[in-house]
Amino acid sequence: MIGDLASIHEAKHTYRSSKYNWTGRPKFATVFGLVFATASAAFLPPSEQALREVEHLTGLELIEYINKAQNLFTVSSSAHFAQHPDDFKRRLMGSEYVTVPAELRVNEKTHDDINDASIPASFDARTHWPQCPSILTIRDQSSCEETVSVPHGYYKELSLGCSHDHSIREVVDSDIQSKHHDGPQISGAGCKPYPFPPCEHRGKADHYDPCPSHVEPTNACEHSCQDGYPLSYTNDKHFGATAYIVSKKMTDIQKEIMTNGPVEVSYNVYEDFGSYTGGIYVHTAGALRGGHAVKMIGWGTENGVPYWICSNSWNTDWGEKGFFRIIRGIDECGIESGVVAGEPKL
Repeated sequence: MIGDLASIHEAKHTYRSSKYNWTGRPKFATVFGLVFATASAAFLPPSEQALREVEHLTGLELIEYINKAQNLFTVSSSAHFAQHPDDFKRRLMGSEYVTVPAELRVNEKTHDDINDASIPASFDARTHWPQCPSILTIRDQSSCEETVSVPHGYYKELSLGCSHDHSIREVVDSDIQSKHHDGPQISGAGCKPYPFPPCEHRGKADHYDPCPSHVEPTNACEHSCQDGYPLSYTNDKHFGATAYIVSKKMTDIQKEIMTNGPVEVSYNVYEDFGSYTGGIYVHTAGALRGGHAVKMIGWGTENGVPYWICSNSWNTDWGEKGFFRIIRGIDECGIESGVVAGEPKL
């Protein structure tokens, strides 16, 4: 599907250290032709020098440059970020590790017992496990740091029977004082239904009513379920049996997802990612904004270009209805170097 990955990585680093001037659609198309002819449908991102030359771009200048410079993905002036200053954007980033340190990879998870030939050309957890609505759920972290507002335990809800909203609420109650909303609300559902109604904090009323101007008080941590719930608070809690780092080898990541469900990935976010509206993302211009963590749920190939499918936490009016695709197989933005997963205690 993508040929010799070692050759692709070598070519990637060669291009990123070269002096190729990455500006304008004609030059982009020339590189596409070269890459497809020599690396079997792999994509090579712009050189490091070219990225430095456009690192300063923001706003409409960034939008115009990206849409002219490449045709893998589209960007626009994002309503999600249009009203917010740079410090708001930086606050959304909170992943401590993007690339997992070498000393933590001693016991990383591999799947050598599974034959590479069993990996399908495409895989999407949303359709593979249709009984699990949590895979389809797009959260909205609002202005909260992502590692607080969307806890890592959520990413293995699949193995827990798919829907456990109270785990999100418990962390929010204990740690956050803000106008935070937590995706779709189901009145009366679960051990402890989330107490705050969803609201629209970006000025549009497309999804919900506007958020109130006051800051909601932090809830007290309660250790009992609502009246009428069939289980006690203690018996309703779920615990992890294992937590582990997944090998950054592409086939090991694929095997982990298709065997045990979605994984959590950390990666570097640049200015152009916030303006993403669809397609296969590859960093093209703009400055580094910080580390971010999302849920990776599958993979595929479009027009010969391989990609990962990921679920973000910026609501459904961002990206591809809250999801995004990113180039696969070349560790773009470090997304294959920060994969972690876990299994529940059943």
